[in-house]
Amino acid sequence: MYQVGYRLAKKLNRPRVYCADADGVFDYDATKAYAKQHGQEQILKDAFLEVPQDSVGRLIKARVRTAPKSSTYISSSNTLLTQFARMNTIAADQGNMDTYLLELARVGGGPNYAGADLADEFFKRNVRIYNNLLRAVYVQHDKAIVLLIGQGHVAFLKSILQYNSLFEVQDVLPLLTSK
Repeated sequence: MYQVGYRLAKKLNRPRVYCADADGVFDYDATKAYAKQHGQEQILKDAFLEVPQDSVGRLIKARVRTAPKSSTYISSSNTLLTQFARMNTIAADQGNMDTYLLELARVGGGPNYAGADLADEFFKRNVRIYNNLLRAVYVQHDKAIVLLIGQGHVAFLKSILQYNSLFEVQDVLPLLTSK
């Protein structure tokens, strides 16, 4: 990430590089413990598999026809550019959001929201990243910003940024696939 960011900034003659990442508190253990105690372990396993094993997971997958999980995109035979292009599609964004909204969020029951709380931490982290971006950008001078971020953040940040009147979000896929 850093090598690509600094090299790109140099190539584009950008005078500044900002860090916008933020930490989060992800209580995987509480979610796993609840899932184990209530027979929902398969849901968590399915969140990171291409083909879910539980019946609701299979139904969700069939209805939304999401892309395979991003880990299946990584291959030593692909160039870095090819991998970036494959991870920056609408289908990849949808598959990523499905992990949080249709899979993790299903863990829990009654007054317990273990999976939803875990998914909430991802939302919170992305809002903090967005806030860091706002703090770093000098809107009177920064006419264009290139945000390099892990694929798991892209769909969240696109949805947040599209409603900010200071930004016009451009899709990176045409740049990655043009000759």
